[in-house]
Amino acid sequence: MSIYITDQEYIRQLLRSHDGEMYQTEIVESTNWSKTKVSVKLSEMQSDGEITKIPLGRENLVVLPGNEPEIISEQNSTTGQNH
Repeated sequence: MSIYITDQEYIRQLLRSHDGEMYQTEIVESTNWSKTKVSVKLSEMQSDGEITKIPLGRENLVVLPGNEPEIISEQNSTTGQNH
């Protein structure tokens, strides 16, 4: 009997096994999925609030909620207070 998990759950498990954060390129390498598929899945997950993508130069750092670097968390709380 095989157990099926969604692509999103697979990404969450992958992130949890890497202390809640990975570069997007590392996710592509770990899953053997295309860059496009990973990008689409991460965009869906970000829209649903399941992850945060943090642009760092030419790469994205992908983090689970609660694993954002302190500077990002401070910016988000400041931004939220201004609305």
